[in-house]
Amino acid sequence: MWGKLHRELIVITIISVLIMAVAFAFNFSASQKEILERQTYDYLLEATNYTKVVLHTEIKRQNDLLDIIVKNAPQYEGQYDKLEGLLNSVSNTGHFSRVGLTYRGEKTLLCYGGEVDIRERSYYKKALAGETVIEAPVISMISGKKVVVLAKPFYKDGAIAGVVHEAYDLDAAGQTLLAGLNMKEDRITMIAKVNGDVIMGIRNGQYDNFYSFLKENAIGCSMTSQQLQKAIDNKESGAFYYTDINGETQYVAFAPAEVNDWYTFQIVSGTSLLADQQMLNKIARDTMGKYFLLICLCFIVIIYIWRQIEKDRLKQINAEIEGLRLTAGLMEGCMFEFDLKTCKFLVVKNSVGNASGNNSEKQVLEQLSGFMTAVIAKKDGGSLKHYFHEEDLPAVQKALVELKRAGRTVFQGRLYTNAGDYHWYRFYMAVVFDDKRQIKRVLGNVLDINDTQNKFARMQHKAERDGLTGVYNRTVFEKYVNEVLADGTKRQHAFFLLDIDDFKNVNDSKGHAFGDAVLCEVTANLERSFRSSDLLGRIGGDEFAVLMCDISSKENALAKAEQICSLYSKGDTQEGLKISCSIGIVFCDSAVGSTFDDLYQQADKALYKAKEKGKNVFVVFDDTML
Repeated sequence: MWGKLHRELIVITIISVLIMAVAFAFNFSASQKEILERQTYDYLLEATNYTKVVLHTEIKRQNDLLDIIVKNAPQYEGQYDKLEGLLNSVSNTGHFSRVGLTYRGEKTLLCYGGEVDIRERSYYKKALAGETVIEAPVISMISGKKVVVLAKPFYKDGAIAGVVHEAYDLDAAGQTLLAGLNMKEDRITMIAKVNGDVIMGIRNGQYDNFYSFLKENAIGCSMTSQQLQKAIDNKESGAFYYTDINGETQYVAFAPAEVNDWYTFQIVSGTSLLADQQMLNKIARDTMGKYFLLICLCFIVIIYIWRQIEKDRLKQINAEIEGLRLTAGLMEGCMFEFDLKTCKFLVVKNSVGNASGNNSEKQVLEQLSGFMTAVIAKKDGGSLKHYFHEEDLPAVQKALVELKRAGRTVFQGRLYTNAGDYHWYRFYMAVVFDDKRQIKRVLGNVLDINDTQNKFARMQHKAERDGLTGVYNRTVFEKYVNEVLADGTKRQHAFFLLDIDDFKNVNDSKGHAFGDAVLCEVTANLERSFRSSDLLGRIGGDEFAVLMCDISSKENALAKAEQICSLYSKGDTQEGLKISCSIGIVFCDSAVGSTFDDLYQQADKALYKAKEKGKNVFVVFDDTML
């Protein structure tokens, strides 16, 4: 079961647990004061929102009561006994000082009798204009106290006939609405206007202005008055703390009440939260202890799973090794088992004969012994070049990484022999691990594939080369040129297109055998003239192409063209024929994105100009030839 799990999953799990542990440690390392402040702010903001809910609920309830008067007032006009009874029945809630009814242009009829003239009051004028009004603080004309007034119009025959209104005594309203919100006696609750004027408040909240309250009580504050005013002007909620004149920390939360421009404020003392802080410390300690135990448990489970995976993995590998031992006699090639501790072969079996009687096989085993001792046992990667061909080193290094990771690998390469040359072999290797997952033995098979590889190399050479001259044929030459041009570097190259002048006359007059000899001679001259790093190909017939790769200057390429032309300046007068070449040249940059077809077409135009100039000359392509 464990073998189906992946190491990657274990690593991810370990990293996740470590990240969780670091995150918890980081959070726990924060000061208890900061944690308490965050909890306090959340608690106070929740209280301000609850204050707003209570305020809205009460306003709705009183509006519903006023709607009773609004509904019946039009039909009782002039019937003062019924109107007074209506007002008295609504005012029995006891939550406000007075309920009044004012017909347009008349004095106000109050509950429990009495009249008052409110026609100049702003709330009356707003209600007559069709508004539902909540206004505070207003000085009562009866008691002289501050009150909150609710006013709304009532209609008769589709027109506003008057205003129904009620007046809350602020002290009574504060006790009624806000007292239930104070879970602790040391908390201050205020409802104030946007300019700070206090409408109602309890427990030291009965100040005229909230900003004056802060100015009198706050010594240091985390939010300036300007910042607080800006937040309130933007109708934002927020929280801050200040130190009062007694040196205690007070926490404040504020939020819009969503009634006119009113705001609700909640203030609580930090001293009262000391018990909460002690409880918080206890919870944090308990939580950290549980988290530490959880981390330890996770690591124990991870280690157990890891060991089970490794055990199953080693069992699987060793079972494969035993299977390999049993089938050794059936496999082609030379089987071996090598002990890394003693650096000696324990077993050597050959399917075609005795190893001791085969001198070349002895050499292979000697090289393998040195290779496994130096590279695998002593981990000397630099010594690889003493055993394998330089071109095969990347493949061998990759195979060694796979061997250590997966316990097995297959690769092929040219092994250095005592005769001073290299020989192709295919290697299968598997390793046996000990309990600490250290390699203790190497088992494998060596198969001679030299003839097959050489045959393949000859076939590949034949497929790539021109049958007569031995240089690249057009298809392969075009492929290599495009690879050079596509490398994305800014190296400069020179492309030559050569043509033997009047080659048709050579074939017609001297025969194709003589013509073939001329082609081979021209090829030999080109191979001697250009560098081994340059590409040379026969495009077809008597046409050859050369790509001088990564030239240092155009002058060097032009000098090379002049050198080729000078080889034939005197001409070959053998059998009465003069042999010469014309050349078209194109300079290009790898970064431009040119292709073989582009260079060939441009060089062909330059070659045509060289023919027009009298042959045995070279011409460099320019834009005027397009």
